[in-house]
Amino acid sequence: MTTEFPVVTPLEYTCPGHRQSISRAVHLSRMATFYPACRDCVHRDDTHGLARTTIVRLARTQDRVTRNTLFEDEGVRGVHRNELTRRDADRLVSALAWLCWQDRPPGIGGDTRTRSSPVIVVGHDTRPAARDLLAGVLASLVRSGCRALEIGSVSDACFRFAVDHLQADAGVRVTGAGRPVSWIGLDAVAGRGRPVSRGAGLDAWENAADSGHPRPTRQSGHRRSFQVTEAYEATLRRHLLASRPLAICLSAPAGTQSDSLTRLLSPLPWNLVHSAARTGTRQQTVAELTRDTGSDLGITWDHDGDLATFCDETGATLDPLQLFVLLATRILSDHPDRTVVLAASCPDHITTTVRRLGGRPRTVSGSSRASTWQAIADHDAVLGLDENNSTWFGAHTPTQDPLLTVSHLLQTLDRHERPLSELLARNS
Repeated sequence: MTTEFPVVTPLEYTCPGHRQSISRAVHLSRMATFYPACRDCVHRDDTHGLARTTIVRLARTQDRVTRNTLFEDEGVRGVHRNELTRRDADRLVSALAWLCWQDRPPGIGGDTRTRSSPVIVVGHDTRPAARDLLAGVLASLVRSGCRALEIGSVSDACFRFAVDHLQADAGVRVTGAGRPVSWIGLDAVAGRGRPVSRGAGLDAWENAADSGHPRPTRQSGHRRSFQVTEAYEATLRRHLLASRPLAICLSAPAGTQSDSLTRLLSPLPWNLVHSAARTGTRQQTVAELTRDTGSDLGITWDHDGDLATFCDETGATLDPLQLFVLLATRILSDHPDRTVVLAASCPDHITTTVRRLGGRPRTVSGSSRASTWQAIADHDAVLGLDENNSTWFGAHTPTQDPLLTVSHLLQTLDRHERPLSELLARNS
């Protein structure tokens, strides 16, 4: 009697987006190296044979795999190379460029073929991954027939200033702000530096990226570099007039904000002390150094250079609402009876304080950066306070700028002989 054994057909694995099948061994090796296509693989749970540490890491990133979109409330974010690659940046920016073309006015005689090409400002933060995506961004804009103005590594505030200053149609900045260092992303702004947020342009960008679109023109665009830092710092310098010496402790990543602050303060009788590394966090280090050296103010910038925290001469961290009230006291004394935009979540005592200081509080509808920006612009407000308790300033164009906060804070200290802690206590 002949025994027949069933023929077992090996399971075939095919990476998403690929046509050629691979063996299970190749499947496991790609899983072990976190191959980008694995995040969409139907066999991603087949991990038997991998090291336990690798399986644990794969499990920790499962939430990233299951995300339906890289678009968040204020931009695009993803893990560099695993979720967001240069190729992805090319595709996403191509959709943004197409939207910019749609907003262009008709050309000669209403002929859309003779429209002038959009001007797009391009910047990036200091993350190592930023330059990788930057290449995809610039390539996409040139292929889409846009005029790309590359301004280099700049802060978020300087980037938005550049879009307004250069009268560009839009801007895109490569940044992972708000996320761990392994992440990267894209932030976009419209004309005058208005943020592109949910409900204010971001949804249209996402839809264009998902649905596809034709090439807006067969003509290639071009790119050129532009130095905007000097013009940006000039707008801050007018707020810095010193009448007495002050000492400031600073901890900031090497780059734009630290360099700008050094240049701004160098002509003034203010001493800037860069903190050295100690045990504990950078914020703790600055607090200790400010207290130990008898400095007037301590400043700690986050690793992206877009957010700052402050401490007084005792090393105590300033609450964002305390800071807002202090700035409002000075600014409303110079600009009485002006509008101050406040988030709906703002505590009642802030509204009462603004009225007491002579301002006209107005609650903003919406919680996005774009809604705060628009409310300040619409009502010609001098100040704003958003959902994150961040202070905005109504200058030529609304801005949320830590360097401008520093400028106003130093002017407040310069006007008074009292230390910062006493000024805060007096306004509480």
